[in-house]
Amino acid sequence: MIQPCLNIPSPWRGRLCMVAALGFMIGACSVDEKSNKQRLNNADCLAHDGGKIINDKFCFFGKVSPKEAGVDANMMADTGPADAGNLVDAGRVEACATEGMSELCYEGNLETAVQPPCHAGTRKCDNGIWGECNGQVRPTIEACNGVDDDCDGRTDEGEANIAADCVLADPNLKGACKNGVSLCRAGEVVCTQRVFPASDECNDKDDDCDGNTDENTAIKCYAAAAGCMDDGKGAFTCKAPCAAGTSECVMGKYATCTGSVTPGTEAPSQVGQQPVDEDCDGKIDEGFSCVSGSYPCYTGSPQESQSQRPCKAGTQVCTNGTLGSCMGEVVPLVESCANENEDDDCNGTRDDVAIRGTSCSDVSTGKGVCKAKALWQCMGGSAVCVDGPGSNEICDTRGEDENCNGSVNEGFDLQNDGNNCGTCGNKCGSGNTCCAGACVNTKLSNANCGHCGTQCASGNSCCNSTCTNTKNDKNNCGTCGSTCLLGCSNGSCVLL
Repeated sequence: MIQPCLNIPSPWRGRLCMVAALGFMIGACSVDEKSNKQRLNNADCLAHDGGKIINDKFCFFGKVSPKEAGVDANMMADTGPADAGNLVDAGRVEACATEGMSELCYEGNLETAVQPPCHAGTRKCDNGIWGECNGQVRPTIEACNGVDDDCDGRTDEGEANIAADCVLADPNLKGACKNGVSLCRAGEVVCTQRVFPASDECNDKDDDCDGNTDENTAIKCYAAAAGCMDDGKGAFTCKAPCAAGTSECVMGKYATCTGSVTPGTEAPSQVGQQPVDEDCDGKIDEGFSCVSGSYPCYTGSPQESQSQRPCKAGTQVCTNGTLGSCMGEVVPLVESCANENEDDDCNGTRDDVAIRGTSCSDVSTGKGVCKAKALWQCMGGSAVCVDGPGSNEICDTRGEDENCNGSVNEGFDLQNDGNNCGTCGNKCGSGNTCCAGACVNTKLSNANCGHCGTQCASGNSCCNSTCTNTKNDKNNCGTCGSTCLLGCSNGSCVLL
């Protein structure tokens, strides 16, 4: 585009070029005011009064700004070493040649300059020095606000997710179930429930979330070596009158065993009294002779259980100084699912099977939260492990299988969902679209220009959602958004 100016006779060549091109009487052209070709080299350009190198084709002198001369201000050469990735150098004084001239500026990494809300600002030449960059928006620390603060194409990621302990405000939730974790959801910090009801344990916590702590956690205990046998599951088989005691849970710890009856010294039975096996060895009055007659008897434990149905005392007969077996008695049995609606252990409560309602997740064949919430129940005369209820699957970062099908976060469109792009919880920032599992700015992506999957042809660039040839587009000359006043050739602004 230099040649047309050279066809105008000297000495009017430079002046008439400017008049024809811009309507100004002084300024810049492809030849200087002495009819010499402009921009032979840097020294030639700077030798002129007010000369300023604009790019590899143009030299500016006079009082007309590069923008008025049809040259993109972004193409002004810097006056010294630049910080990599910056449009301007923050904190460095830079000289400028044209008073009042403005140009784009940005003091952040260029990769973030085109990602909303970040954008470039402008700076102005004042007394030969570039002023501050005004109006720019640079990346900040990501916060939970629904905005892509760090301008990386994602919203509310990283530290914005918070993951701090919190207490849920729901009045219906009690105990440990009120404990939650703070997560960023849709631009707001939300306290999310993370603890669900479970069987109470002796830990000074309200595990079943009913408002009480450590209730129904007392265990059977026995304080002697003989008389009772532990079945390994918390129950004892005793020989009367020996009996197991109880250890209560106090502030998360089991207290001393109380109420147990341990072996004593064998003594002869008295007429009219129920014989007693004082040393709990299964034999009564061994080493002593009894008086002939009938005696009431009861070998069940504890002794007072004989007054609670279906338990009852029996009868034994003394013959020739020896007591016979206790006949007709009904002693306590371990409460069992096999005998529903009966008080097998004669403690006054029907069907208080110890295992009922306790966790069985260790033997459950279920999956996900259903397995985690599995409890023992009495069904069909047997103790059956019943899985807990499931729910609709939630796309989140907790990794829980809510619908109990063995998969986590399945059924979600991670390829196209802007709220869960590529992975659950990854929300695309403002102005971005989820394309094939990645957050993309479709205004600038050559592979997804305007819409996901729209590929720009070789040599074209995506500018404002349109595939554009930046070699000759004066509105996007050389790069998107670089505007020329008159024309663009081979990616550079030129004078016509």
